[in-house]
Amino acid sequence: MNYVYCIINKNIKQSFGYIGVEDKEVYTIPHKDVSLVVHDSDKEAKLNVEDHLICHQYVISFLTKKFNTVIPFGMNTFIKKEKAEPFLEKNYETFKKKLESLKDKSEFIVQIFYDPEPKKSELKGSVKDYILKQKKLRKDVLEELTKFRKKFYNQIKEIVDDIKIKEDEDDEKPLLSMSCLVHKNKVKELQKSLRNISSRQGFRVHFSGPWTIYSFV
Repeated sequence: MNYVYCIINKNIKQSFGYIGVEDKEVYTIPHKDVSLVVHDSDKEAKLNVEDHLICHQYVISFLTKKFNTVIPFGMNTFIKKEKAEPFLEKNYETFKKKLESLKDKSEFIVQIFYDPEPKKSELKGSVKDYILKQKKLRKDVLEELTKFRKKFYNQIKEIVDDIKIKEDEDDEKPLLSMSCLVHKNKVKELQKSLRNISSRQGFRVHFSGPWTIYSFV
């Protein structure tokens, strides 16, 4: 049984040493001009994600730095040894197209938050007046934020290659949360655009990456 890490855009028969999950030897299974990166596993026994995720991710990050573009597989992906090469043959064209589409690109996470500050004048008056003002204010703010959300999305979409909207379950829910596929030549332009957004009153931006491209494979 083979435990699978990723596919690299190169035909190479090589061992990368004992860097894998549970200190397994990580090596390639080449086919045409791509290679499957695996380690040998005695059986298809699911690994504890909490214990082994960092190691799994380390291998993929190591190979990304070495070969530039990879197609990553999630944890606990197994394939029978005798089926590895047929698997590569069957899906070769799909893998090649995907590798080309991901070349020189990385995944970044963009979250845009809005922190409204109530005005003192809106807190004056009777309880009834206060409630009515709050309802109107909430409606006006929601309408305005919907416009901003669409504007920011389109602004970022012009720069990046692809976007996946994320539904965050955090207590602090962002106005807009996205995974963005970005070419290396466009990262600075994206950062500049995000700085412009965060300079607006009430808005702040959380930007992280580059990450392994899981959202676009």
